[in-house]
Amino acid sequence: MILLLAGCEALLRFRLGGLVRRIVAERAGELGLKADVGHASATLAGARARFADISVGNPPGFTGTNCLYAGEVRLNADLLPLLWGTISLSSLSATNAVVEIERNERGELNMVALQAAMPTGQAPTTAKPPKLRIGRLRADAVVAYSDLSLPPGEPNAVSYAFCLTATNIRTTADNRPWAAFQINGHIKDRPGAAAADLRGSLAPLSDPAKPSFDIEGTIESIPLSEMPGLPARRKLGHYIVDARVRVSCRDGAFCAGSRVSLCLNRKADGGEGGTKASSLIPSSVTVDVPVRGTVKSPEFRIVDMLSGTLLNNAARGIDSIARGIGNILGGGNRREQRDSNVETGPRP
Repeated sequence: MILLLAGCEALLRFRLGGLVRRIVAERAGELGLKADVGHASATLAGARARFADISVGNPPGFTGTNCLYAGEVRLNADLLPLLWGTISLSSLSATNAVVEIERNERGELNMVALQAAMPTGQAPTTAKPPKLRIGRLRADAVVAYSDLSLPPGEPNAVSYAFCLTATNIRTTADNRPWAAFQINGHIKDRPGAAAADLRGSLAPLSDPAKPSFDIEGTIESIPLSEMPGLPARRKLGHYIVDARVRVSCRDGAFCAGSRVSLCLNRKADGGEGGTKASSLIPSSVTVDVPVRGTVKSPEFRIVDMLSGTLLNNAARGIDSIARGIGNILGGGNRREQRDSNVETGPRP
C-alpha cells in the first residue's frame, strides 16, 4: 500500500505540470487570453500544490509582455469537504505577483481591452457558484501603472508594493462570520511614501458584484507631484497628503457616513508649483470627501474638492490682503483730507 501511494504521488508530480499547462492554455484560448503556468507540482500528503511563473499576456496594442504575473502560488487543501461540494483551502499564498495596468498612447487601458476580448455571447448558467472557503490568505504583489498618453516630461509611471492578509474568506452566506483582512503598502522601493495601513472585514461573497465590507485606516505621505495623470498636479504638487479612510458598503452600495478625510501639508521647500501665489495658501488644509454611489459607479471627486478648497483659501487670502491695503490707503486719504480741512478751514 505504501509503495502504491508513493507511486501515485510520483505520477501526480510528474503529470501535473503538463496537465495544468494544457488545461490553462485551452481555457485561456476559449476566453481569448494568453496564459501559461511555468511549473506545477503537488503531493497527496496534506493535498499541497505549488505553481510557479503564472502569467496572463497583454492584449495587442500594448507594450508590456504581461498584464498579470505570479512568481509562485502555494495552496494547502482539505480533502474531506470535497465530499459535500466545498473547496476548502486551509491556506493560499501568492508571492512576487505583478499587476501591470497600462494606458497606451491612444488612451486605452489594457485591462479594459482584455475584458473586451473575451467572448460575450455565452448562455447564462443557473448553476450556483462553487462553495469556497479559505482559512488564511496572503498575497505579496506590486501594482504597476503607466500612462503613455501623457505629454513628454510628465510623470507617467508609478509602482505600488503591498501585502494583503486575510482570514476566513467564504463564498457562502450561511450566517458565517465575516472575513478579516489587512493591507499594508507603499510606493515601491520607498517605504515611507504613500504608506498604507488599512484594516477591515468582508461579508461572505455570495454575490461578488454586490460586496459588503467595512474598511478603515490611513495612507500617509502621498506625494501628489509624482502621481501620473493627476489633473491638478501642478496646483497640488507642492503638497504631501495624509488620508484617513472610513468606508462601509452593503450589497454593493456605499453607506451614509463613508468618507475619506485628507490633510494637505505643504512641503518645507515649496516643492513643484511652489510659486509666490502658493504662499497665500495655508500650509495645512483638511478636507472631508464623502464616498457615495456603488462599487460599480462610485461618486467621489477628491481632486476637484482639493483644488476647490485650496483655490478658495487662496482667494480669501488675496481678498483679505486687498481689503487690508484698501483700508490703509483709504485711512491715509481720510487723514490727509482731515489735515487739509484743519489747515484751510475758517479761522476764529
